[in-house]
Amino acid sequence: WMTTNCRKTCQKCGCKCCSYQGEQHSLGAEILLPEKCGKLVCQEFLVAGPSPLLSGAARHPISHPEELTLDFIMVHDGADCCILPADAVSDNGTRLNNGTMVQEGWNGRLLRNGQSIPISCCHGVLSVPLDGVTFPLSTGTTTPKFITLPYCKIEALSFALDISGSMRGATMDIWKPVADQLVDEMVRRRVSIDRYYLFTYVDTIDPAQTTQDPQDFRNTIANWSSFSGSQELTYAALKHAMEQVNSNAFVCVWTDEIGDDTNDASLKADILSLKASTNSEIFIMAVTQATSARKVRDASEEDGSKGRASLTIGTFEQKFNDIGHVLDITNDPYVVSKMITIMQQTAICNPSTTTV
Repeated sequence: WMTTNCRKTCQKCGCKCCSYQGEQHSLGAEILLPEKCGKLVCQEFLVAGPSPLLSGAARHPISHPEELTLDFIMVHDGADCCILPADAVSDNGTRLNNGTMVQEGWNGRLLRNGQSIPISCCHGVLSVPLDGVTFPLSTGTTTPKFITLPYCKIEALSFALDISGSMRGATMDIWKPVADQLVDEMVRRRVSIDRYYLFTYVDTIDPAQTTQDPQDFRNTIANWSSFSGSQELTYAALKHAMEQVNSNAFVCVWTDEIGDDTNDASLKADILSLKASTNSEIFIMAVTQATSARKVRDASEEDGSKGRASLTIGTFEQKFNDIGHVLDITNDPYVVSKMITIMQQTAICNPSTTTV
């Protein structure tokens, strides 16, 4: 009787889908409307109100809706939002997935094809600041094909972390996303990594984590909040990292300072000897003085008089160019892709090659 006389019977909705602009959407489907900073959700909905019982009918607890309908839900206040076309990291360090809706005025970095690209949502359009990107000249060549690198062998991906006070606060919004992206890219490229090693080198050398799980490694970096000390033992850190391997250390020093032991010629000689004997690679991941107008403005607004990253990339290159590769993680959005390219040309990916 219920099936014949009442559409409000479980599994008997009059319509099993929602229609929007000529397309059908199933229960639970979401339709993003970035121009309105909201979304339409296909939900069950009671169309008719309570009705009197038919004569002689028994009362039943009926609550199933008659049909599906689209319900508008606000995601952000305002209008002219944007949809991210890839994973991204907000300026505050929050990681966002591909397809996330961000509000008008949002700023962050898009993580795509091994690159970290500065990007903003401006009146519904994702924009890249011209002063934040270096454009390669067109040569008529095609974009290099993505390849995996399982033949690249790393005994230890070692992160030496400067934990002096200047590396906390807004400076973390620079180095943490790049560190996170580097680990992701190594995994995506299927580089063979035996272990991940994190240690700090301010005042003393202190091991923090050794793991074979890249996700654990990323989580430790993302959640890092301990900063203290004042003497950066940069050369001691490099020597320590390479003493932990038999071969193929991939060493990254995350810092905004040159260090307090970098005039020690004996330590430098030890580093160069270990680097050659272990076929290791060294990358100085330098947090530098912002050069683009937008980054200078943001640094000033966020840090006030803290004097974050007062050194230029030239200062780092002058000190470390003869030891390793110096990279500007503040101003260069292509740091990670450059590291992958450099690695492919070394003994890490070419066992018959000896690093000089």
